[in-house]
Amino acid sequence: MAFVGHMVSKKGIMIDPQKIEAVKGWERPTTITEIHSFVGLASYYSHFVKGFAAIASSLTRLTQKDEGRVIAYASRRLKVHEKNYPTYDLELLAVVFALKL
Repeated sequence: MAFVGHMVSKKGIMIDPQKIEAVKGWERPTTITEIHSFVGLASYYSHFVKGFAAIASSLTRLTQKDEGRVIAYASRRLKVHEKNYPTYDLELLAVVFALKL
């Protein structure tokens, strides 16, 4: 007996084979949105797939931006004469300040 994409029998609940073929035939995702869509669809069946979390984690990592991690914070007020510095010099001033710390 079929029910919402699942087959129910004396052996228990299984995924409808047609749904498995639909997922196998899914085009390879190439954008972040497509990856999110695929992982969302596949996660519905996660309890039927052994090691699903490990498989999905590699796909999820593809969607993350590599911004690194903050290792320290620092700040200080600009001195009166520094307020007139051009942006380039202010950025350089920030780098020098951070390196001194």
